[in-house]
Amino acid sequence: MKTDDFESLKTLIQLISFGIAILSNSLLIFLIFTKSPKKMGTYRNLMCYFCGISLVFTILDVIVKPNIYSRGSAFFMVMDLRNRMLSRWMEEFLMSVLCGCCGMTIYGIAIHFVYRYFALERQGRLRFFKSINQLFWFLIPIFGCANWTFIAGYFFAMNPISSNYIAPMIQEMYDIPIEDAAYAAAVFWPINEKGEKEFHWRSGYGLINLVTSMSVSLGVVIFMGAKSWMRIRQLLGRLESKFSKNLQMQLYKALVAQTLIPVLFIFIPFGILFTCPLLLIDCEFLSAPITIIYAVYPALDPIPCLFFVDNYRNFLRGVLCGCCGMTIYKIAIHFVYRYFALERQGRLRFFKGINQLFWFPIPLFGCANWTFIAGYFFAMNPISSNYIAPMIQEMYDIPIEDAAYAAAVFWPINEKGEKEFHWRSGYGLVNLVTSMSVSLGVVIFMGVKSWMRIRQLLGRLESKFSKNLQMQLYKALVAQTLIPVLFIFIPFGILFTCPLLLIDCEFLSAPITIIYAVYPALDPIPCLFFVDNYRNFLRGFFSRNSKAKVSVVTEDLVTRNIYSI
Repeated sequence: MKTDDFESLKTLIQLISFGIAILSNSLLIFLIFTKSPKKMGTYRNLMCYFCGISLVFTILDVIVKPNIYSRGSAFFMVMDLRNRMLSRWMEEFLMSVLCGCCGMTIYGIAIHFVYRYFALERQGRLRFFKSINQLFWFLIPIFGCANWTFIAGYFFAMNPISSNYIAPMIQEMYDIPIEDAAYAAAVFWPINEKGEKEFHWRSGYGLINLVTSMSVSLGVVIFMGAKSWMRIRQLLGRLESKFSKNLQMQLYKALVAQTLIPVLFIFIPFGILFTCPLLLIDCEFLSAPITIIYAVYPALDPIPCLFFVDNYRNFLRGVLCGCCGMTIYKIAIHFVYRYFALERQGRLRFFKGINQLFWFPIPLFGCANWTFIAGYFFAMNPISSNYIAPMIQEMYDIPIEDAAYAAAVFWPINEKGEKEFHWRSGYGLVNLVTSMSVSLGVVIFMGVKSWMRIRQLLGRLESKFSKNLQMQLYKALVAQTLIPVLFIFIPFGILFTCPLLLIDCEFLSAPITIIYAVYPALDPIPCLFFVDNYRNFLRGFFSRNSKAKVSVVTEDLVTRNIYSI
């Protein structure tokens, strides 16, 4: 891949990862404070602290925009200082702190494992993580960050020996003169004045420091991890509360997964990158992937907690259900806007300026309502669990203890072995049907009035462009309405109604699961297809690429013919 293409790809991935990291870590912090069980205690503070580390990591990565490279006996992180607003020393400092984020991460993980073992041990040592004692533990990752920042800023700092060795590489790979670059580099075997390779002890001392700090942290992780696993196996065999066992297992799984991500994405690749130049093994091929991995890591870090902890996963499950409510209210607002635009009576002012703030919360209200339905009326409860547990086990081979669900069970079996209507699910269905009816009622009413208005406009002497644009937008809106109606609401309407009437519709389960995943990809297609400006842009874009390919092929054929003559 060309350097310019790689830079564009790297920047795009960095920005996407930055957005995902900010969203996912902020969401996790919100869930930690609002949805965590009380038994998690001060562990919530540690989890928030870890999220803060990831946020600092991703913010610095976007600011610094580093490139990581290795060739010969050197590995380095380099940044382009051209078109930068900050002073050189500040840019170099930020790059060193970005390196320090790795040290902060591994020490943060080690502290998590210490806490988890103390919690499982049940000998009162969790008091060391309470009140003022927490400050001691919070300072350890900061020490790790300071140490790695010192390594990057002192042992791997810019110096004449390193500059002479890596300047040609930076110029060749990134087209950056060494005067316009800032870097942190380890050069183990530079060429001395006699033209011979000579070990550079300053880089060697830096590597020893790095390896020592990583070894201490990973040693704590392995030791505490093994002891925690042994303790969990003991606890699972005792008569303890089911909730407590389940919570400890969830947190341990999340911690293991949250450890594997930096190990697989940071420490193994960087361990190879550190070691190969020392042994004069060229690992240049790893440079581009590691640069991308370094940017992606903060976005992946919070995912295990969101996935493994039931309370957080259940909330996200409810939000996913709420997206349906958001969609139908969004469509209704589109139809209101289109009718106001066609009506030409000045009511579009209600969509301008500060008035927009009235319309934007309406889909959010729909999302909140459907989330509430999924999280309260259709929430996990003993009646639903007893009814659907055999189905989940049979169809997906998942024990009910390892599952999270939102379920409407209308006719469970009571203690007498008779079917009895479950009013909680019934109230949830009434809420669903009401919210859908209001939204679809607005769509039908405004849709009919808009169509009548369009027929009037087409008969008047108005500009052709205006008529055409209104027709394009209306067609796009109708098509964009049909997609959720056909792919979401009719199938789900059947899925909601049939169980209420005791009609078996199991055959719809697999198709609806696929449809639910495919819908977001289909939703924008009508606008891209029906609106001329968008369609013409796409047609022009693809035709340019097609012509470019044809011209390349033609030129190649002409060249071949010349050589054959």
